[in-house]
Amino acid sequence: KLFPKIQFIITTHSPLFLLGMDKEFDDKYMLLEMPNAIETSTERFSEFENSYKYLNDTKKHEEEINELLNEKIKYLRSSDSEKPLIITEGPTDWRHIKYALSYFKQNENKYLDLDIEFLEYDDDFGESELIKMKDSLIRLPNTRKCILIADNDTSTKGIKEFNDGTNYKNWGNNVYSFRIPVPDFRKDTPNISIEHYYKDYDLKTEFKCEDNIKRRIYLGNDFNKKGLNIDKEIRCDCLNKCGKDKISVLSGSGNEKVYKITDENSNTTNYALSKKDFVEKIVTDSTKKIDFSNFSLIFDLISKIINE
Repeated sequence: KLFPKIQFIITTHSPLFLLGMDKEFDDKYMLLEMPNAIETSTERFSEFENSYKYLNDTKKHEEEINELLNEKIKYLRSSDSEKPLIITEGPTDWRHIKYALSYFKQNENKYLDLDIEFLEYDDDFGESELIKMKDSLIRLPNTRKCILIADNDTSTKGIKEFNDGTNYKNWGNNVYSFRIPVPDFRKDTPNISIEHYYKDYDLKTEFKCEDNIKRRIYLGNDFNKKGLNIDKEIRCDCLNKCGKDKISVLSGSGNEKVYKITDENSNTTNYALSKKDFVEKIVTDSTKKIDFSNFSLIFDLISKIINE
């Protein structure tokens, strides 16, 4: 606009930039859609449509998250319980902690006075939902303590703020949070999820499924960086999680499934046990001597918060 007698030829993928051109120049510019140089309008520009679809999808996802949060908060508001409430991310984390507490009480007579409740759910309640739940609880009147627990496998700013360097964080209004403490045997690989509280020999326990196929939890370090385990003749397509230094738990779904190396199409037998099957089929199996000792780190921290 500063040089009205000069022709500028500009390329862009930004529909917002084009909207600005519309506002600033009205019809004094021409918009061509490449690679065929077809004259078009901003509204018909394909990138505009893609962005519009993305924004709609984002809005829909946001609405689903808010609906899920409203449902959980409504449940909390209707409860007259005064017991401290434990809120975790993911549909299996609360199960691990609940089963571990039951084990300590029944087998080791520990934490007998730890009377807590869990927000039990099967929804996809992840990091962003947990952060939003924390923000909502801070603003609402709470008559009981709410303790939010996150994994330690993320760099998300909101989750990193869950503890302030003194093991847990007090947000006020009876709201507390912490990321799971790292057991000594995981100090070299501190980016852990709740499954890493189990020793590897427990974590990798095989389970014979209904189709007679033996499955187990797989970690990224079960494969090389190319997603191959030559000795066991298996592979995984999730290369960003594979490698000798990677300990991420493979979910057993999507590209985190495990196949035979000879399975070129990735459409036959999946040998990876899901996280949910692991906690339901192995952790709760009383015939298996699972080592829950590391969960004491969590219960000691919960006790500390309750007694604050």
